[in-house]
Amino acid sequence: MMKRQGRFIGIPLVTAVFGNDAAFYVASFASILNLLQWTYGIVIITRRKDMINIKKVFVNLVTISLVIGLFLFITGIKLPGVINSTMAGVAALNTPAAMIVLGYYLSCVRIRDLLLNPSLYLASFVRLIIIPLLTLLVLYIIPAGHGQIGMITLIAAATPVGTSTAIFAQKFGQNYERAVCMVCLSTLFSIITMPVVMYLAQMWIM
Repeated sequence: MMKRQGRFIGIPLVTAVFGNDAAFYVASFASILNLLQWTYGIVIITRRKDMINIKKVFVNLVTISLVIGLFLFITGIKLPGVINSTMAGVAALNTPAAMIVLGYYLSCVRIRDLLLNPSLYLASFVRLIIIPLLTLLVLYIIPAGHGQIGMITLIAAATPVGTSTAIFAQKFGQNYERAVCMVCLSTLFSIITMPVVMYLAQMWIM
């Protein structure tokens, strides 16, 4: 069974729309998400505060990559071409890898469990409608929330439930099957909700 943290689908979405330079901003969003997952997220899943692993908050691939990227961004250091091309190839795997993980989870789901659980619809509604609309409202109010950075933040906020939810549920002995259904159902609904949220964003913050 898979135990690694799932990929953040907001990164390939943002880079597809705004280019590779925009990945810097959404990576910052992902790092905060990573911090919350290994602290507050674990407390919610396990209902035990003693399960928090401070080491994993700071010593993981997301945080380490962000620190290195931030250092290169500030200093302006240029990496050799062979390293750049290698990293570009790895970055191009973001979307396919996310789809492979999602496809694996879909193969584990029974359609009946996916469609006949009201709590899954409620979770999807909160994740795909309530959270993006609240984010859009905040971005509309503050001047810094307008423009490209606002759109990048909104895309990250409007993405479906991350695959890491199911991975964490399995890792900490919780209802793994229900978490898988939550990931899959929210992903299916996001095909409709994300374009609607982006349409509203173009009128409000662009």
